[in-house]
Amino acid sequence: MGNDTIIAGSGNDRLNGGYGNDRLNGESGRDIFIFDTALNAAENVDTIRRFSIKNDTIRLDDAIFTALATGTLAASAFYRGAGAHDADDRIIHNRSSGAVYYDPDGTGEQAQVQFARVDPRLNLKNLDFFVF
Repeated sequence: MGNDTIIAGSGNDRLNGGYGNDRLNGESGRDIFIFDTALNAAENVDTIRRFSIKNDTIRLDDAIFTALATGTLAASAFYRGAGAHDADDRIIHNRSSGAVYYDPDGTGEQAQVQFARVDPRLNLKNLDFFVF
């Protein structure tokens, strides 16, 4: 439950910092970054470094990300920008800052919550997320 630094090896690794503002460093191989703890933008935002669009995956627990269907994240549930632009948007990626948010309703009634940070200008897409 601390602020940990976890560094992947050269193989296929699973990185899960648990609760806390953690640093998760991917390396070569097919790495999986797991988010399965309560959301809290002040105390639980993990920084992902060296995320490979080609090889890596961000996994989201449906017990936490309750508005998401299991499986690969639907294209309609992903939006690149500072905030949701319609009611279907659930995972928001601010490419300029690298912030990744969960929006439980996409309408603004419930605030979006940051849960991760990736390198700015990384081209995340819905296919980089898997809900379990």
